[in-house]
Parts: sequence; C-alpha cells; structure tokens
Amino acid sequence: MNDTIETYKFSEGEMFMISPYQKHTFKFIENTIMVSMYDIGVELPDGSKDIYNN
Repeated sequence: MNDTIETYKFSEGEMFMISPYQKHTFKFIENTIMVSMYDIGVELPDGSKDIYNN
C-alpha cells in the first residue's frame, strides 16, 4: 500500500484527471460548483451509485 499524500490547489477553469481506483478526497475552501465527467457512469442499473462516500 502506498501511503503517499499529494495535495493540489485548483483555480477556476482548471481541469484534472483522477486515475482509476485512486482513493481521493476533496476539500473545498470556498463555495464551489464542481462538474464531473466519467468514462464509465457511476449510476448502476438498479439506481445505486458506484461511489464510496464516507
């Protein structure tokens, strides 16, 4: 297991990619609208979501 922690700060209009199976969290330091794009949808046929939310 890799215990490396990487921190990034993004500004308006910037984009980023998270690799598959990469555990990640977000901390928003101001009111934010986040638009997400997925190569495979996260909503399963039964309506449940393929997202872990702690």
